[in-house]
Amino acid sequence: MTQEGEQSVRHCPRCGAENPSFTRECACGQRLIPSDLSGSVTAQGLGPAGGSSGGGIGPDPGHERPRELDASWARAAHVWWAITWRTLAVGVSLGIGLGCLVIVMAVLVGADQQTIARWTLPLSLLISPVGVVVHIWAIRAALRKHFGEFRVVLIRR
Repeated sequence: MTQEGEQSVRHCPRCGAENPSFTRECACGQRLIPSDLSGSVTAQGLGPAGGSSGGGIGPDPGHERPRELDASWARAAHVWWAITWRTLAVGVSLGIGLGCLVIVMAVLVGADQQTIARWTLPLSLLISPVGVVVHIWAIRAALRKHFGEFRVVLIRR
């Protein structure tokens, strides 16, 4: 119990944020349940008595264990498409944009067609690392996306 004059403040065990409005969910998405009458809270799910050792495979102590789903062909296709369309859309747009920029610059400096053709391959190889960055961005975007009934997460071993 709190002493007279003290205000009970709840803190999220996941992010440490204060939850003075005593809601059942923190802004970080962690579900909170009252642990006693003093106003402190615990995370819903596995606690120290829930079987999580804290150092092995599994969720952090105090966090709910997610239900693992089968990696079906349909789920794999959803993830593949999320990565592929982003890579294609941004990669093609950047490729066309950078290609047009190079051609306009070549024309402005007075380069003839033969010179432009000779420099196309070396410039393409120089610009190609942009494609790697775009692909990594698309994978990161897919990792943050919710796919209806599931999402892709990275779990510490």
